Amino acid sequence: MKAAYIVLGIAVGTNYCNVDASKKVKTVEGGLADLKDVPYQANIWYNSVNKCGATIIDQSWVLTRARCIKNEKKIVVRTGSKYKTIDGTKRKVEKVIIHPNYNNITNDNDIALIKLKKPIEINHHQKPIPIAKPSDIPKEGQRMLITGFRDHNWCPPSPLKFAYVSVMHQENCTKAYQRTPVPDNVFCATNGHINACKGDSGGPAIINGKLYGIISSSDSCGSHGTPGVYTRVHKYYNWIVNTTGLTF
Repeated sequence: MKAAYIVLGIAVGTNYCNVDASKKVKTVEGGLADLKDVPYQANIWYNSVNKCGATIIDQSWVLTRARCIKNEKKIVVRTGSKYKTIDGTKRKVEKVIIHPNYNNITNDNDIALIKLKKPIEINHHQKPIPIAKPSDIPKEGQRMLITGFRDHNWCPPSPLKFAYVSVMHQENCTKAYQRTPVPDNVFCATNGHINACKGDSGGPAIINGKLYGIISSSDSCGSHGTPGVYTRVHKYYNWIVNTTGLTF
């Protein structure tokens, strides 16, 4: 797979700019997320610009995709925010650990850990979510929740959005990206024209209350029918546990 895994914010067909972001809009296509329902959502910032999503997996650790890491010294992680550009808490980073086998050409092993300098104070708007264990393998047809902010000025201050997608059979995932081979360490999911978009990259993909996937890519927010690609968290359970010393 080329670096063509370019993730384009969750595409929804409705204009929410005049909607109170504190109220979740329940539609088939997606809507505005209530942070109390997705308190594990985090964001990665570079030079005061939101670049990627991330997931809180512990008071001191967040998980994201390796491709989101550009300059460790300039990274700031924001948690507890229901808008892209305001509220929440900015957190300094102690260290970043990219998977040792990450390939920036194929995007294989596209996963990274970020340790925060100060632990997160757990509350209704910011707290960890369990990660998938080795036995938690995404299955075809499973419904998956994805969340994130867009990377461009969709409607400032750009509230957190959600959508549901369905896990695809791996063979169909491979066929969809026939020109860019799909590694075994990822899986695909789609819901027609609904998918993740730019700025959501690195963010959470949830099944049964666990982090099953990390948003790795999509094509034009799903408008072309190409499925989104997600890093299989269950394949990295042991690496995450051994690297962080955490238990889940």
